[in-house]
Amino acid sequence: MDGGLRRLQRDLKLIQAEPCGVYVTTRGDDLALLDALVLGPQDTPYDGAMLHFQLKVSNFYPMNPPEVQFLTTDSNKLRLHPQLYADGKVCLSILGTWHGPRWTASSSIRTVLLSIQSLLCEDPLRCEPGMEAASDERVELANVFVVHESVRVGILPMLEESPTWGTDEAAEVLSTAARAYLSQRLSTLLRRLSSLATRFDGQVMREPFNFGAEASTCRRYDFEGLARRLQSFSPQPEHLPPASSESEKAESKDDAVTSLPEEEEALCCRICHLTLEESETELIEPCQCAGSIRCAHSSCLIDWLKHTGAAQGEWRCDLCLAPFEVRSAPGQPPGTKLLRRSLLEFVDMQLPVECCGLVSILLTSICQTLLMCLCSGIANILYLAANVLLSPVGPSYDVLKWPLAVPAVLLDLTAMGSYVLLVGVKVAMLVRAAESRCIMVCCELQEQLLVWVAEMLTLLWNIRLAGLLALTSYFTADHLCRTCLGVNLLLVAEWPLFGHKPEVISFTSFSMRANSPAQILRSFSMSCWVYQGIGVASALVNLLAILLLLKAAFLDARSVPVAILTAEKLKKE
Repeated sequence: MDGGLRRLQRDLKLIQAEPCGVYVTTRGDDLALLDALVLGPQDTPYDGAMLHFQLKVSNFYPMNPPEVQFLTTDSNKLRLHPQLYADGKVCLSILGTWHGPRWTASSSIRTVLLSIQSLLCEDPLRCEPGMEAASDERVELANVFVVHESVRVGILPMLEESPTWGTDEAAEVLSTAARAYLSQRLSTLLRRLSSLATRFDGQVMREPFNFGAEASTCRRYDFEGLARRLQSFSPQPEHLPPASSESEKAESKDDAVTSLPEEEEALCCRICHLTLEESETELIEPCQCAGSIRCAHSSCLIDWLKHTGAAQGEWRCDLCLAPFEVRSAPGQPPGTKLLRRSLLEFVDMQLPVECCGLVSILLTSICQTLLMCLCSGIANILYLAANVLLSPVGPSYDVLKWPLAVPAVLLDLTAMGSYVLLVGVKVAMLVRAAESRCIMVCCELQEQLLVWVAEMLTLLWNIRLAGLLALTSYFTADHLCRTCLGVNLLLVAEWPLFGHKPEVISFTSFSMRANSPAQILRSFSMSCWVYQGIGVASALVNLLAILLLLKAAFLDARSVPVAILTAEKLKKE
């Protein structure tokens, strides 16, 4: 938190050095809880308003944005803007509560407050999605409501009673700033209230930002009453600081300008805001950014990029989008962490590419098994239907069943052809992996098939990579036993245990009557040395993929980023 604390202190110092309509103060020595005052911009319905926000800064600052709560809500009853809710919620993209540009490592407390100030525009109703084309009459009525409530809740309580940020010594910074600002805008506000009083006083107030109900309140507009209450402060009381003259403003502005370069002479990291002397770590210029944000510590950048979750090959600057040049070194193998990954992560290429390809090979093998089981089962059902249809004919039906078994034979031939095709696909993927350490699927259809298989396995059994390895290992061993020994793996395993041949069903094949056409075709194909060779090749590809995945998990060191190079280093190299 030391770097984050230093960054927060510097952010607060910059806000004080550059007055821009936002002020921040701390509650004692606690920097985790801040009070901020955002002044309403001129020529908007919020002109003169003093909006109070509370910011909670976590230990992960500046990696994470602060939590912001809006407090000028009249005890959670008033909504002054579509993105400032009555319960205190602030909808802002930089805070992750609205769509749009997100928080970056170069963002700060000042960035958040200025973004909030930018919400206070001339037509706040049009900030609500779907209201961009609202009629001018409806927009004007919303603006009238905002002017009335901004004075009632955001100005008068500041003058007549203690403000919402309290009366302690630390809050005096906000009180002084608010009163000085109000003294400059008082005459303009009085003219606006007088103009609106002639048109709207006595009319029922309607909540313009309660889009679901549009219910009216029991209150009525009273601009004249607000003007009278505000008029009593027109002759500036002694406790109000006088408005500074133009010459004084120019002089103070010049002083601020002349005092800043002294502070900015020493370059600092744009993430932790520590200078070279304070951190004793080299500052680099890793991208095309210029000015005060051009420098950073390599370690700070790596921490930020890891925090964002971006893939290492896609690390680039959040601002100028220039890619970073990353120096990597071997790290520790992932171990069982890799085996506990979901299959969908590999299919979506969220992990190292070579591992994704190896998992694709194993999922293709599962496709082979499912295809053979499905086609064999359907062929059995078709042949059974032929037997049922011909059962009244008598023993001579054996002669007639061959034509009726043609669909089952064609289905078996299709399944075998698809099996051979998938074996070729697996071999091609493995060869490409050996050449470039990168396996990609061959076509969009194959990719969709792999995604479907991964989703099915994840849905039914929540199988992780370890489960896929075990499942494919069993199917591969069973296939080798049936191809080379003529029996399935369960028989081989249970003979020594039970001492007799158990009645089991293979999960990778379906048996049929010995004299059935489909079974004759299967028996012939299983005994054919070409088909057996293809089966052995398929099993060997599976075994090799399994071994390579285990090697990647327990033996291969992962590439770990250790430094980000500067622009000068890139040119030299």
